[in-house]
Amino acid sequence: MILLFAEVRITSVDGKSNPAGRAAATFFFNIFYFLMYNGIYFMIGRKVLVLTELGEEVAGSWVYPKASVLHRFIAKFLDLLVVAAIYEIPFRISFLAGLSYLLIADGFGEGRSLGKQLIGLQIITPATRKKASFKESIIRNFPLATAYLLFYLPYIGWLFSLMVIGFEALLMIGNPKGLRVGDELAKTQVLDHAVFESLEK
Repeated sequence: MILLFAEVRITSVDGKSNPAGRAAATFFFNIFYFLMYNGIYFMIGRKVLVLTELGEEVAGSWVYPKASVLHRFIAKFLDLLVVAAIYEIPFRISFLAGLSYLLIADGFGEGRSLGKQLIGLQIITPATRKKASFKESIIRNFPLATAYLLFYLPYIGWLFSLMVIGFEALLMIGNPKGLRVGDELAKTQVLDHAVFESLEK
């Protein structure tokens, strides 16, 4: 795991230094760099697993195929609509309620958020053949939750929020098994539910 601290300098229109803006930009830049670099590190350095008996793992090739990227985008879009609907509820805790749903959504329905249930997707931990729990859901959705929090900071927050989401999307598209940073951290994989059920029989 690689750590880096970089300082971003911001000046105002009159050429004067802006300490607050510099501190915020530095903080967000280092968060983005950490997610990006270590996401690549996990992708390259992680051993590939093959399932043997329940709960065992050995070096080898993956068993489960990649889920449809389009289906995953649609399912996540539906989940974000739920978050947006929660946010619109006129309560003071609406922001935190939306954040909470985003984190734990994939723990419902044995690894199937509302969007994934509607589209037909399933999250599992391939190393143990178990369906994802709330623990895995929180870990795998942490990068997206970070983007959710950053989005409420004008300009700089919007930029880094889009960077995090864009990077996760690129990993999901380019990875042979559709693994993004969240999946690497939680050791999960998204599958088509019908495929998972057929392989488990």
